[in-house]
Amino acid sequence: MDKAVFDLLYETYSSTIDDIISSNDTKIDTFSHSLKLSSCMIEFIDYLRQMPVEILEKKISHKDVKLFVDYIKNLTLTQYDKLIVMCWWHDIGKIKIEKAILAKPGKLTEEEYVEMSKHSVYSADLLKKFGFDSDIIATVFFHHPKNFSEKKIYALLPEISLLEITDIYTALREPRIYRNRDLSFEEAVKLLNEELAKGLGNPFIEVFSEFITEKENEGYDIFQKFKNLTVKDIIEKSMHYIHKNQVSSLPNINVHTTL
Repeated sequence: MDKAVFDLLYETYSSTIDDIISSNDTKIDTFSHSLKLSSCMIEFIDYLRQMPVEILEKKISHKDVKLFVDYIKNLTLTQYDKLIVMCWWHDIGKIKIEKAILAKPGKLTEEEYVEMSKHSVYSADLLKKFGFDSDIIATVFFHHPKNFSEKKIYALLPEISLLEITDIYTALREPRIYRNRDLSFEEAVKLLNEELAKGLGNPFIEVFSEFITEKENEGYDIFQKFKNLTVKDIIEKSMHYIHKNQVSSLPNINVHTTL
């Protein structure tokens, strides 16, 4: 293990934990959100993989549905692990956002929203500097696709769609300083659909809604799988994807950001 890289990652991630957004007695930080997200992601992936192909094909809304179904059904252990690593690091760029914006109790101004929207770009930039795998960098860059005008984003990789929908839902089920109360499950599902409608749509919206509804009815916590991991744990588990593969599988397209 490259100790210099490890130390740099540790210092960077630890500082995001120090930037706690506090609402009354509830504290949410980038680290705990990322751990919950990684659990939600894997629970959803496992749900999809158990579904018969012919049913999954009907539930994914995309012109290239076979691309998405093949990805799910032929997921390798490396791809599976990459999804977890993407979740752990997707919001690291928030370290570059002013705390006054991150912790603002009310609605953001247009200028503040534009700055907040840049966190995915900042995250990708940091991961590139750290030497992460190119596909991880690219997926993190695009994980809020509504911020980009390029209409081909969902034709790139299923990971982008998976990261977007699980990230939004995880955030909706967490207490946040800009909400004066926790959202009910029904309110979170409604807002999830509204948020996704602002962008390009998400191919997994139907099956994801079924997934979270089923788990909610069972009383199953989809956010608990990685709750006991430490910063040291996730860095050690992530190091394999640093300086290992700098050839991206993403097609070459021109992307014009609206930020």
